[in-house]
Amino acid sequence: MSSGSNAVEVNIAAAALGLSMVALAVASAQLLGQFFATADGYRRCQPSVMGHWARQTRLRWRWSQFRFEALFTTPDICLYPRGSNHHVPDASRGASKNSLKWLISSDTNSNMASEATDLASQKSLVKRSSGIDGLAELESQYILPPSAQTGHEMAGWLVLLQDLGRNEWELRRQGVYVGPQKTNLLSVACRLQERSWDFMPPELLRPMARTTVADIAMMARRLGMEWSSFRPEEGIMSAQGHGHIIYATFVRSLGVVLHYMRTGVGTYDSDSSSLPIKELSKDAMFVPTREASMLGFGILPGCQALGVPNYYMSSIEEVYDTANKLDRSGNTSQQIRNVRGIERTCTFGFSDLIPMAAPILRLRGSKIIRVPIPTEYCVGLTCHREGFVIFHHRLQDHIRDNKPSTSSDKRLWVVEQYESLKTAYPEWENEIEANMQANDRSLEFLEKVHDLWDQTTEYFAALQSDPKINFCYTDLLAVHVKHVVHYWNDA
Repeated sequence: MSSGSNAVEVNIAAAALGLSMVALAVASAQLLGQFFATADGYRRCQPSVMGHWARQTRLRWRWSQFRFEALFTTPDICLYPRGSNHHVPDASRGASKNSLKWLISSDTNSNMASEATDLASQKSLVKRSSGIDGLAELESQYILPPSAQTGHEMAGWLVLLQDLGRNEWELRRQGVYVGPQKTNLLSVACRLQERSWDFMPPELLRPMARTTVADIAMMARRLGMEWSSFRPEEGIMSAQGHGHIIYATFVRSLGVVLHYMRTGVGTYDSDSSSLPIKELSKDAMFVPTREASMLGFGILPGCQALGVPNYYMSSIEEVYDTANKLDRSGNTSQQIRNVRGIERTCTFGFSDLIPMAAPILRLRGSKIIRVPIPTEYCVGLTCHREGFVIFHHRLQDHIRDNKPSTSSDKRLWVVEQYESLKTAYPEWENEIEANMQANDRSLEFLEKVHDLWDQTTEYFAALQSDPKINFCYTDLLAVHVKHVVHYWNDA
């Protein structure tokens, strides 16, 4: 009897112990669940939302509050000047995790196999070798692979980084980053910032990146978008074009939040589907400099070498104001009004101010020459074949009637250079052919024109600095615009 009772008691004790262990496990799981539930936002930072950026998400225990805090890393996206005067810290030499990193490396000899895989130790988020085959390793980097299917839960800034990366890579492919350092070249960069979900407004369901109004305004233009509404002080911003859309909403306690989405393939070439990165249409690429970006917002940058100020022409009223500054009599602005009375979207003649006042915007070694349009129909007399041909003939007639005293006469030099361009490069006087080539003109031709621009700029700068000669380049601009606005009527 005693042995049987002991066996029963042992069984009962074992069952009670088992039930207690189960209860302890359930209670522990519930307790852990409650602890992890305090990490609000952790589940919103998973790979389906952030891609590879989710690797940087972590939980931090706060003893004072006896809870977990969810920390995630997203970029501050900006445009940053490349060049010796703007050094980007090297994280491998002790820089912090939030050091500035290029989106695309400018080093054409970089090899992905030798690059660090840790995000904090990289100087750029996407590394590619100079060969096409090296692009296949993109998936291991902190940007969406081109083959990724972006679902509805994907954060918009990650798709934006992918499209900006394509644009940056194509600019590099077209020679923008080749050659000496260019201090006026603006490239997309990211500063990695670790953020806490504790300070995310409840209206936001995905982790957000950050940028500035000026940077997103220029980046949208680079992707081929046009701002239909741009009043950031009122929280109203909207841009679309080339398969991209940006719109703004106002979030209480935070301010303006931008949403980015892709609506289609846009300007990507369909015949390059075999490439890991589809090649952008050359017509969709703009010169990536600060001065070129200014044009997209109606600001004409003046050539500093000649002392030319900036001019404003984003609206027709600003065009009239600029015309009145050049011609205080008001005749120029009145002629522009007369022309617009017949052609509402045209500023014939006045648009010659753009190529004559601005510095050369093309970068050495690059075929990219497109820039945003600063005002309505900004094709001037100097952009038309007829203007070139008539100038050439009038100059020849002038030389014939007024014989140069020396062979070094600048008029002879101009005629010689003009005829050299006409002979060597047929598109010089072929307006249709030149327009069709867009960003694909001969590099030799572009370098030749660039050299001539440098020489003529040095000539005018020397005249302007000579105290014996009363010459001011801005006066030449004013005289030209004052007379050229009448060419439409004369034609």
